[in-house]
Amino acid sequence: MHIRRLSFLTAIVIASLLAASSAWAARDAVITLKDGRTVKGEVVEENDDAVTLLISGIKTPYARDLIKSIEFTKTTEEEYAERRAKVADDAIGDRFQLARWLYDRKAYGLAKKEIDDLAKRDPKNDQVQLLKRIIDEKVKTNPVTPGTTTPGTTTPGTTTPGTTDTTPVPTTTTADLPKDRLDQKQINRIRVLEIDEVNIRPDKVTVPPDVLEKFFAEFADDERVPKGASAKGKVRAQKGLEKLKLIMEVGGRKFFDDIVVHEDPPAIRDFRVIHRNYVLSFCATNDCHGGAKAGKFFLFNTAPTTNETIHTNFYILTQTKTPTAYMVDRDYPSKSLIVQYGLPIDKSNNPHPAVPGFKAPMVTGEKDRTYQMLLEWIGKSLYRPEPKYELNYKLPSLVKPAVPAKDPAKVEPAKADPAKDAAPKGAGS
Repeated sequence: MHIRRLSFLTAIVIASLLAASSAWAARDAVITLKDGRTVKGEVVEENDDAVTLLISGIKTPYARDLIKSIEFTKTTEEEYAERRAKVADDAIGDRFQLARWLYDRKAYGLAKKEIDDLAKRDPKNDQVQLLKRIIDEKVKTNPVTPGTTTPGTTTPGTTTPGTTDTTPVPTTTTADLPKDRLDQKQINRIRVLEIDEVNIRPDKVTVPPDVLEKFFAEFADDERVPKGASAKGKVRAQKGLEKLKLIMEVGGRKFFDDIVVHEDPPAIRDFRVIHRNYVLSFCATNDCHGGAKAGKFFLFNTAPTTNETIHTNFYILTQTKTPTAYMVDRDYPSKSLIVQYGLPIDKSNNPHPAVPGFKAPMVTGEKDRTYQMLLEWIGKSLYRPEPKYELNYKLPSLVKPAVPAKDPAKVEPAKADPAKDAAPKGAGS
């Protein structure tokens, strides 16, 4: 069985593997708390007082006296052995998935063993060759550590014998990272302004009766606003979307905050896929713009499926501009930095700066499904012209604003200190 040329989903998953966090733990565990809750994560620290799990890249400690039980899941090696025993040697597709799973678990030695054999069996397979290059690169930077059960993996805090751990320790901690995200009112305003009247259900928009009456009163002189009880009654009986279209047409922006859109318009629905498969795995990783090295452009990667995170990252991306281009350019989608930064350097018209933590490419070229997906989202899903959101929200940044230099003309001279100005005893006049 041969797998086809690189598919969109496979390219996305492989690229997300590249951007995975560097944290690794030998065992996953499920902790059952005394209050009945269960939490799952990788055990990264354990002592008499607490057990610390790595959950979505964040270390979360649980006090021993709150824990009812801890159930360790199978090790990577144990689970791999079970899975491999069920897969035939010539089942290329299934073994490719297994190699990808091993990479995801950072079992680089086992992953290399699988992918090397697949490369020999199916040397013309694009997916296999791409993943092989990725794994080979990882093995180079993660040498085999004697004594480990999985070659090519190490445990947090350990180094290969004869080497020194020179990994720089960021001065910014998780606690220092930005936390403020858009609130529900701001999220709703984005939904209103990105609304697509064709692809959203009319009953998913609510215009409160009192808001409609205020609109009638304030825009009574506009010829587009109905006059008389009968005409107004027809508008009152319409679905919320039709009412909103009228308010938009007349220019009633002041009423937008009181109108509720109960579902995401296509611009946000499509972005949810891009956010999950591209932004989180390429732009917002802990080593890039989602962690301590983010610089002045920061994206959130915690609570990744919440409306607050998704809409905030959407807003950040659509509102960010560098000296050379927009991160998201609605008029010229292919010029968008979110697209150009994902391309190989030799294929990008505006490549990402060479900075620590950046890993590319995310897409292979203009024919890549991911590339086309990004263009579709920017060029067809997003509202044009670009809406003016007018949100009272400051884009997050880890770069502190420069302190303005004091104007010498405005600095008052220091008062003379007689004690300091006095000549030392015994000095000549």
